[in-house]
Amino acid sequence: MDIQDLKALFPDGRYNDVYLNMHLIIKPYQGVGPITFGMTMDEARAALGGSHKQFKRGLAKTFTDSFGFGVFVLYGLENTCVGVEMGKPSCPTLFDKRILNRPYCEMEDWLKSKDADLVSSSTGCKSFEFGISIYAPQKKDNLNAQVEAVLVFQKGYYDQK
Repeated sequence: MDIQDLKALFPDGRYNDVYLNMHLIIKPYQGVGPITFGMTMDEARAALGGSHKQFKRGLAKTFTDSFGFGVFVLYGLENTCVGVEMGKPSCPTLFDKRILNRPYCEMEDWLKSKDADLVSSSTGCKSFEFGISIYAPQKKDNLNAQVEAVLVFQKGYYDQK
């Protein structure tokens, strides 16, 4: 999706804000783009702009906001931001490296070079050094499968589950 596509989707002129929000710089254990961990729902929604849909995933006790450009803001029990999950068409970067839609093996090797304690699973890996998890559901069948999602989380995120 490029700026022209967004102009068609947002004729009210907000397309530039949405485009900028799609290109998100990950700040380990701090947040992503305009979102900072600890923001209230209202603050996070204002920071991202545009419309959102609120829902609960599965049996979750907490809410998630879905924005129309591949960004999901996850809230904790106190309704403050504890994580941000991103998929297409957003373009999250960590240390100037684009993460989504790249071969999983490339991203895992790159993260391993920065975090020797990287934790790998059948569908991705987690770096507790940088507060990031990458998801590639086809990884177990194909190490060149594309990274489909990235989760950036605050310290203690997995302790809360």
